[in-house]
Amino acid sequence: MTKFLLSIRKDPIPIDRCMEVGRNISPNNANVEVKVHKFKGSTLVLVNPGTNCSEDKGPFLIGSCIEGSGEWKNIGGPFPDGNYALIRTNNSTIEVLTDRLASTTVWYYHGKDGTYISNSQRAIIMMLGSFKLNREALKWFLAAGNLGPGNSWDYRIKTMGPDSIFSISLNSERIKLERKIVPEKGKYNVIQQVMKTAESINTEAGKWILSLSGGYDSRFLLKSLRGKDFDCVTWGTDRSYHLKSSDPSIATKLAILEEHNIEMKQLEMCRDTLKEDIYRFAILSECRTDNISAYIDGMQIWKNLFEKGYRKIIRGDEVFGAKKVFNEKQVYQNASLVCFSDMINGAEVKEFLGGSNIIPGEYMRKNDESLFEWRERIFQSFEARFIFPSLNSIKEHYMDICNPFLYHSVVDSVNRLSPNKRSSKTYIKNRVKRFYPSIAFSTSSGIESLSTILSDNRVKEIIWKELDGKYARGLFSDKMIEWMRSQSMVSERRKPQKQERIQRWVEHNIPHLVLNFLVKKDVKLNLDHQRLIFRCFLVSIFIQHLEKDNLKVQSI
Repeated sequence: MTKFLLSIRKDPIPIDRCMEVGRNISPNNANVEVKVHKFKGSTLVLVNPGTNCSEDKGPFLIGSCIEGSGEWKNIGGPFPDGNYALIRTNNSTIEVLTDRLASTTVWYYHGKDGTYISNSQRAIIMMLGSFKLNREALKWFLAAGNLGPGNSWDYRIKTMGPDSIFSISLNSERIKLERKIVPEKGKYNVIQQVMKTAESINTEAGKWILSLSGGYDSRFLLKSLRGKDFDCVTWGTDRSYHLKSSDPSIATKLAILEEHNIEMKQLEMCRDTLKEDIYRFAILSECRTDNISAYIDGMQIWKNLFEKGYRKIIRGDEVFGAKKVFNEKQVYQNASLVCFSDMINGAEVKEFLGGSNIIPGEYMRKNDESLFEWRERIFQSFEARFIFPSLNSIKEHYMDICNPFLYHSVVDSVNRLSPNKRSSKTYIKNRVKRFYPSIAFSTSSGIESLSTILSDNRVKEIIWKELDGKYARGLFSDKMIEWMRSQSMVSERRKPQKQERIQRWVEHNIPHLVLNFLVKKDVKLNLDHQRLIFRCFLVSIFIQHLEKDNLKVQSI
């Protein structure tokens, strides 16, 4: 998916500086194109522009949508049905639109020195020429492994919400950001709506590939896209390909059955490039997630697909229904909305950071809201808006992403389902089970768990070399670093991998109702010290890189 930066300023930005920003946010392991478009009073930088960004005057579609009559391409036109960030222009106006779930995060800054809009925080920070650390983002990332609701690493930068439009008048310099009430688009039941959406995807425009696993969602996509021209890709460790019930093994069987070519990728740590690979993850993810498991190869899978000419990937992110919950604690925990104040052993970190992260009031349960309604609202307004995009933003550096299940019409159809059909995706699972009945569903992932990765001595050596450095100790404190080291030693003696295997066995073999009975509502989380250490490492790497970015750009 194209990375973009839209700049609106009285004084024009030199082309060389725009190009440098584009080059800086490009992946350092792939040769991607950087283009600059000049409009009246504004500049648009496109990095790795996709087929939907080929016209010089726009519109510029970052993502995918149903073409329809094409009215959505014009200023003042309707919101298209899709998952995207959309830029449309004419001689007097520029508009930037987000989709139903804001599934592509669009950041913006508006101040005396100009307005910047981008799907990259780094790009905006480079234009600002300085970095102002958002302490709330820091607290959230260390506690939950995400930036929390609406946070950027720079407190001056905000996020656009769902169904929103940024309108910029180039004649009067009037700028307006508003959320629109978009008419309901879903006309059919979920299965029919997905099929209709799949019909609209033109896989002949560019080289497409489907991300295929052994689960329900990608199997549903494979069935829906029958008859279209695309390849498939799956990935996993070498060991996982030898397990008959693993994701990559099942995915391979499905692709062969449907007579699609499948790229079977190995996902392994490389001893020779491990440090570089982990650093690349921190930078390309913009430190929005700590979930490195599927990227531990340093994005070599995505580099390889890009070099083979693939420009669009179809993914199965969805909001068909959240995992069933039985109490309020589970709602927050399942959504990764967790705070240090909710952890048994979080007091020390709260003290080091000057307080805990805080969940905004809009994510609290309303008086008239059932547990199910609240969980579904959190699923769509937080996870689909912030967690899904944090992972997709990594892949965006290499190719466009098409998420048919996140199209407005499909989301509307899902929201009409009754609670019992949506809970734990019951309705979808019952129907997808009928597809490819001769091939079982997978029972194991193809990738290593994060705890396994963090227990590797080579990874630990890289992490501690950074945290023992002057920069990390200045960013956090000597006291905090040494406290984490002592806690790490205690955690290692507890053999976390064995505990993890026991936990997975319990969750798989003991029914949820029994588990819920055993777990009290007021039970707090345990702070995972290994993950806390890894998150501190990622933050140190990323913030240093932000400062290097600014030095490069300001020197031009």
